Amino acid sequence: MEEQKIIILLIILTISGITDILKGKIYNIITFPGIIMGIALGYYYNGVTGLLTSFGGFGVAGLIFIVLYIWGGFGAGDVKLMMAIGAIVGIKFIFDFIFYSAIAGGIIANIVIIKNKRFVQSWKNVLRFFLFLIPKWHLKSVPLRKENSISIPFGYAISIGSLLYILFQV
Repeated sequence: MEEQKIIILLIILTISGITDILKGKIYNIITFPGIIMGIALGYYYNGVTGLLTSFGGFGVAGLIFIVLYIWGGFGAGDVKLMMAIGAIVGIKFIFDFIFYSAIAGGIIANIVIIKNKRFVQSWKNVLRFFLFLIPKWHLKSVPLRKENSISIPFGYAISIGSLLYILFQV
């Protein structure tokens, strides 16, 4: 990956990770310029092919994370952050960044769950969710109450996972 793209990613990921931890927000003033720069750099380095690759990364990340946002699993800032990453790294690398972010998110979530002494109940909820997806078992969906939920700043997980991916690849 080109040096300018790595520098832009490092800036976006650092700022977004910090603001997500401290304020629970990922700001458009960071993500929107990241999307624009990612697409522009894609074109700058590889012409129309780079432009299409950047739009592909942007689109794939957006599609996956918008679905997760609709399901209530992520905030809009997480979606826009991953779309910015997709625009910068392109379709070739976006699945790697998503994978590393998911691993980081899982580790962070388990740490938070253990710290809050909710490990057993949380994993029962996860198991029940996946068993509910099996049609022949006819389980009723039991909605989780927001007041009983533990949330993690997933932008932080995206930042940590993405930074780890960059470190392992450079």
